Amino acid sequence: MKNGFIAFFAICVLLFSACFLFEKNKEKCDNQNCECEKCDKDCECAGNIVTETAEWETLLQDALKTSLLDAELSPEILAHIMELYGLTPDEPLSQPEPEPKCEGDCKYCINIGKNEHLIVPGFVRIQGGTFIMGSPDDEPERYDDEGPQREITISSFYMGKYQVTQKEYADLERQFPRIIRRGERPHFTGDYLPITNIHWLEALDYCNALSIRDGLTPAYTFNYPSGNHRTATWNRNANGYRLPTEAEWEYAARAGTTTIFYTGNRITTCQANYNGSVRWEDDELEQFREKTVNVGSFAPNAWGLYDMFGNVYEWCWDNYKADHYEESFDPNDPIGPLGNYSNRATRGGDYRSGPRSLRSAFRGSNLFVARVRNVGFRVVRPIQ
Repeated sequence: MKNGFIAFFAICVLLFSACFLFEKNKEKCDNQNCECEKCDKDCECAGNIVTETAEWETLLQDALKTSLLDAELSPEILAHIMELYGLTPDEPLSQPEPEPKCEGDCKYCINIGKNEHLIVPGFVRIQGGTFIMGSPDDEPERYDDEGPQREITISSFYMGKYQVTQKEYADLERQFPRIIRRGERPHFTGDYLPITNIHWLEALDYCNALSIRDGLTPAYTFNYPSGNHRTATWNRNANGYRLPTEAEWEYAARAGTTTIFYTGNRITTCQANYNGSVRWEDDELEQFREKTVNVGSFAPNAWGLYDMFGNVYEWCWDNYKADHYEESFDPNDPIGPLGNYSNRATRGGDYRSGPRSLRSAFRGSNLFVARVRNVGFRVVRPIQ
């Protein structure tokens, strides 16, 4: 009698555990919202969600079967429980792999929606090297400010894997309210959406606050001329966080490629969040999501950086001057023209941009005190 009670208790625990894992796993699968219309059936947008618990489910189910068979239960009760949970005396139950929720032949996959499992704080070490910056004269849909092409040498640095998220910004804002002052609420809101509606100076504030939090020397100091907006000075010897230069950004975005995009000479909305209703060359029209999506929703480039194209433009340190590279430039770790220009460089394109603005060489710009819905940033730091 005592052995039968213990067996019954063990069965209850195993049943509860198995059901809990199954429902938890099912919820994860249901919450995965893959909007890519051209994904490989072997992509990971749904298939990988179950694997983390599948082994435990199998073990629990095997143990459940063993306990049922070993327990002193009547044949009628045993048969009923076996039937209820799909168990047979000869074969333990294992959860089948779910079918991916996307179809087609695109080799990249997208995870839009509740993809918090993708958010891994950290930086990628960008190994220094030499590359050709800018676009050739025959690149389709190029702008004159992208040339002439020039050979640039970049020192090693760390770059954030992702664009700064709204959660990261809000967390640091609460910790340093006197340094970070949010001017406007982002147009689209969500913890893992990129922070937007932040002007260039506010991005520098974030970098300084992050440096202080981590015990580093802030990279920026500010001057407050009477009657004008404050100005910033970059201490290039500081080891704190900062914005990338245009040259660093393009070097990292290209990730060793010399093609129009880091995806080749073509790009699709399975690879980046942009306005696919604008045709690139003779390609087919793609979808237009009309909003930002969670950072890390697409495959990274070859160096492990996410969303270097699309979603939101990214602030760079440099002043923007259209003919700067025609006049002069430093071939080693160059920065934009000195002085207080009204526009600062932005890179990468955004969710509203057509493919033309996503090209590696494309140079954007915005008024340095403008807060707009399609501009965010990511941070870098030196290797010291």
